[in-house]
Amino acid sequence: MAEGETEKEYATRKAIERLRERFQELTTTLKESPESPSDASLRFCQEFCQILVEHAGRWKAEEEPLPLLEVYTVAILSYAKAITCLSSECENVPLVLENLGLSCVELLLSLPESVPGALWEEFQSCVKSAHSLLQKHGNTQLHMLSAMAQEPGVWTNTTLSSILSNEMPEIDRVHEFLQMEGPTLLSMRIKHLIKQNRAEKAAVLAKMCSEYPEYEGKGNFKQTYLVCLCMTKTQEQLMQEIMQVDCKDGLEMICNLESDGDEKGALCLCSAFLERQLLQGDVYCAWELTLFWSKLLMRSESSADAFLGQCRKLVLLSRSVCHILFLIKVIQSEVGEVGLPVCIEMCIQALQMASSDNTDSRTTICKTISCLLPTDFEGCFVFKPSAKKRRKTPTVEDYFTRGCEDTENSKLRFRNCQTLWEKMNADTELLQDELNRKILDSLLAFIRKSVSTFQRGTDDWVSRMRAHEIPTAALVLGVNVPDHDMTFQCLSDQLQQSVTPFVVSVQATECAALNHMLQRVLERLMGTSVSVDNEEEPEQCSTNVNQKRVHCSLITLCNWYKTVTKKAASSTARKKRTSVGKDMQQHPPIVVIFKDLEAFNPKVLQDFILICSRYVEQLPLMFVFGIATSPSTIQHMLPHSVSSLLGIELFQSLSCTQHLASVIDKVILTSQFPFKPNGKVLQVLVSIFLYHDFSVRNFIKGLQLALLEHFHSQPLSVLCCKKEAALVHATELSHRDVERLQQLPSFMRYVEEQGPQEQVELLTSVDHVKEVCQKLLKDLCKYHKNYYTTLRCLHILTASLPKYPLGKQIRELHISCLEKNVWENDEYACAMQLLRMMAKDELTSALQKCAEILKSGKTKKMRAALLQLDNLLSKFDQPGDLVENAAGEDLTSPGEGLQKKTDLFQLQKTLLEMKKSRRTKKMSQFEILRDQALEFIDSLVRSHLAPPESQPLYEVCYYSSSAVLRRHLNATPRTSIQTALSNPYHYLKNEDLRAEDGTVSNAAPDICIVYKLHLECGRLINLYDWLEAYATVVSAAEGKDPDSVDFGKVDELKHARFIQAVSELEFLGFIKSTKQKTDHVSRLTWGGC
Repeated sequence: MAEGETEKEYATRKAIERLRERFQELTTTLKESPESPSDASLRFCQEFCQILVEHAGRWKAEEEPLPLLEVYTVAILSYAKAITCLSSECENVPLVLENLGLSCVELLLSLPESVPGALWEEFQSCVKSAHSLLQKHGNTQLHMLSAMAQEPGVWTNTTLSSILSNEMPEIDRVHEFLQMEGPTLLSMRIKHLIKQNRAEKAAVLAKMCSEYPEYEGKGNFKQTYLVCLCMTKTQEQLMQEIMQVDCKDGLEMICNLESDGDEKGALCLCSAFLERQLLQGDVYCAWELTLFWSKLLMRSESSADAFLGQCRKLVLLSRSVCHILFLIKVIQSEVGEVGLPVCIEMCIQALQMASSDNTDSRTTICKTISCLLPTDFEGCFVFKPSAKKRRKTPTVEDYFTRGCEDTENSKLRFRNCQTLWEKMNADTELLQDELNRKILDSLLAFIRKSVSTFQRGTDDWVSRMRAHEIPTAALVLGVNVPDHDMTFQCLSDQLQQSVTPFVVSVQATECAALNHMLQRVLERLMGTSVSVDNEEEPEQCSTNVNQKRVHCSLITLCNWYKTVTKKAASSTARKKRTSVGKDMQQHPPIVVIFKDLEAFNPKVLQDFILICSRYVEQLPLMFVFGIATSPSTIQHMLPHSVSSLLGIELFQSLSCTQHLASVIDKVILTSQFPFKPNGKVLQVLVSIFLYHDFSVRNFIKGLQLALLEHFHSQPLSVLCCKKEAALVHATELSHRDVERLQQLPSFMRYVEEQGPQEQVELLTSVDHVKEVCQKLLKDLCKYHKNYYTTLRCLHILTASLPKYPLGKQIRELHISCLEKNVWENDEYACAMQLLRMMAKDELTSALQKCAEILKSGKTKKMRAALLQLDNLLSKFDQPGDLVENAAGEDLTSPGEGLQKKTDLFQLQKTLLEMKKSRRTKKMSQFEILRDQALEFIDSLVRSHLAPPESQPLYEVCYYSSSAVLRRHLNATPRTSIQTALSNPYHYLKNEDLRAEDGTVSNAAPDICIVYKLHLECGRLINLYDWLEAYATVVSAAEGKDPDSVDFGKVDELKHARFIQAVSELEFLGFIKSTKQKTDHVSRLTWGGC
């Protein structure tokens, strides 16, 4: 190592020397190669690229660009020296040189302004030498690098500096500079400036290039200039610049930007041209611009509301009815029914814009409205809004911020909560689609196969038998009924997209009778009202008098199906299709989905199947049975005479527990999302899933509620976001937030562990607390990464043990680790004892899986653990025999300790030691390695599986209010009813109902008074005494004088009110009639709230 040279510089210099040697060896091999020149050149190019990638991968361009510059300098010079031996017939030779030059240029553009002089001089010398060597062979591919090497720096050219600083030099100097640089290098400079957020300078340089005559048709400088203007200039300046550009040229620029992947720039440019046309009232290319704008905007805006908001802004700029009609067209195309109200508003504005003389425009607008409202359009009434200020409808954010403990950062917390939930929800939906994809694909394949069999009837006996059966898919979804709707909706959408437009879903609640089932199927298929034989109510008949009605029978459906398929076949007769696709489009099947088969009336279902079987040759019917329990349900509901008419095929979906495990693994057991439920909260969610509904959808909703409660109740949840954003928010904490941070129990424990001086700083200095907060947030992120990696390793080792001491599912192990130190549990000791009895192949297999998990760990501790585990696995593969128990330890002979004289006590002690030594067995090499591996796992667990309460600032990310979550999700109806009856003020919030504990106001509802009186009675309640007590309380509420004769008297009204209240109590299950005494009722409940 040279004097004054650091270890890092020394390692870099050695790596560059090694790279130069490898290139020289490669060139020597090329010269001595016995292969043909073309093959040898190809091999040289491949190995050259491999060496370059291997050495360049040691440094990152963003962190250490200077060593990479040395690598490219050596590579360019070595390649230039080998050019004499390379064949010109090999296509890779100029390609490698071109890519090498472009990569070096990109690196140079990103270099800092201050490059060491020696390094830059070495680069200039090497590029000059390489360029001269290549020019001798007629190669000028290093022209860009040669032009840059002529200057003392990448951005130091005087003409370039003048242009970027907006000081216009002489036009000759500018043209000379542009000619020397070339269009490729200039384009790269402009893109780099845009990437560095220096759009104004990029616009100046792009304008110069676009005005240079030699570059006309070379490069897209004009469109780049306009995109930069969209990013920097105001609306008026932008309109002045694009005023002279033809719309067709603008469309070409937009297409170029979109094909290059710059959708943001394409949208900016398209918006500018479209606004120009709107302001001018010009319809030239307006439809193309509107169409492009809608497609680009929908790609960037994920919500329909944002898209409709942008459309409203454009309508305000529009001065032509045609422009409004164009916007209505794209709204209908992109968002469909969601944009219908906005389209109606646009039509009203177009009617106001159209002059009374222009009858054609007004007629067109009215036809548009009638098309938008085809069924319920009976008139259009336009009301002028009042000048009074309308009451603002509260948004979700308003509800969130209302009642927050800290209103200062409540909006920021709401945005963080919304962003985090949108990401979690998107990941869970994607996961659910992936889990359901297999069974849905199988269903679609079954339906397509059935359609092709139906259309291509063959003459063999099996096909003829199958032709008389209705293809039926028995879809077993499990008892998680709340999740079924989502699965059926996804199935229906895929069927309508790829198989048939005729898909109808029915439920048992709407099919109580056969005629109702037929009516629902026909109405949803034909899109019209269907009359049944039953008499209808007069009101219903009067409302539907103008609608066309058809008779409810399958004959009607057959006629309708023939008419629809005949029209579809005639309209698509000229299109070329495959045979299967032709059958699918000419005779698409009719798919009927029975969502909840168990709930259907068996008699109704049997009759429906029997009727449909008579029309199987005319209608390609198919059934999908949604089964929640078992496939044997079909045998119990349908006799053999009916089930034999169905060609049933069974499809089994993924179990709900496996589905839940995937969701927990994706959303909770990951460091990607900062929000975490603690052990009790997660236990509540899992318990509700296992003991109530088995619904993954409800589990996700419960997790969403926990997320919302955490951000609403915890002011410091503003730090519960991605690490980069959390560090920024930590520096922006207010004085009140810093006080809350200091009051956190975990932070107080952290302060107690520090030295006296540090404690004073943490309790008095706000800036120091913010710095420590940033450090602790980083440590918390590292803790999560190490925790989940270690958790998966421990689960891999213990999931297959007998009786599953740490749980079969990883969520069980995770909950145990959240509650306390898992290594202190008896189950953990039992698991370790069982692991010490594992065979070699089982243990090595589990350790190899752990190594795969550790490879995904991105922290230094996980990488160090991976190296240690790889070392242990390599020792397992080495052969070996028995090893000594202790090195250098002499074995004593049995009688050696008995040679000298000794007393009885000493003799007994010596004999016990000899007995113990004889029992000690020599351990095999595998046993020693197994103990070492388990000690390694145990140390890993003790280091990284500590509960989150041990980490400072864990309250920022962990939600722990399990009682609140249980109260919202796990409802207790009896407790709620008793609370409402004994204390009505709790729900009604009426001050007149406020009363002392244990009493009820005489102004309370009748049922509350009757309930309170019945609590004072025994098992049997005398109705007359009960009525007298009730009348006394109600008379006091009416303000009557207690000494009057009418006080407490029972009149007809009080008698009726009492009877109604008693009936309501009986309905709620508090009392019942009894036969023991005719004027008594029996009390059923004991103990109030």
